[in-house]
Amino acid sequence: MHFKLIIKKITLIASLFIVFNCAGHNLPAEPWIQTGDLFKIKIGMTTAEVLGQLGEPLFVERIMDEDDEITTTKFIYSFRTKKYNSEINKQNSADKPGETNWGRTTNIQFIFINDSLIGWEEDKLTLSMATNNKPKSGGGTLQLIGLLLNLIIIIKIF
Repeated sequence: MHFKLIIKKITLIASLFIVFNCAGHNLPAEPWIQTGDLFKIKIGMTTAEVLGQLGEPLFVERIMDEDDEITTTKFIYSFRTKKYNSEINKQNSADKPGETNWGRTTNIQFIFINDSLIGWEEDKLTLSMATNNKPKSGGGTLQLIGLLLNLIIIIKIF
């Protein structure tokens, strides 16, 4: 009986140790780069130099021309900014340690031709999906009047 109680306690302690050891480790699911990382990158760098500064990209695309003379390589990274408080010109600090207030997130595309960086830009697909968060206008009545005026003009023309 005493032996079974010791085994139960050991099992309980081991299972609690495993649960608490695994909990709380917030490892990012994908690599992110930030504004400070972009300052390390210069035009003319090779793919190996960019990989050394930024790490592995989220996605790599290689395109070769018809004669296999020019190879275009694109590295795509996830990019995010931090929110800043303009009044005190400091980065907003989160209430809890380890938390960060993230601002805008998008993808950055680095373009190489024959292993030489020629530039980088915000991914056009991600940029086109951006929305402008403006409040809804209360112009429903004005829109209805405009529609009626357009219909009257169309009817008079025909």
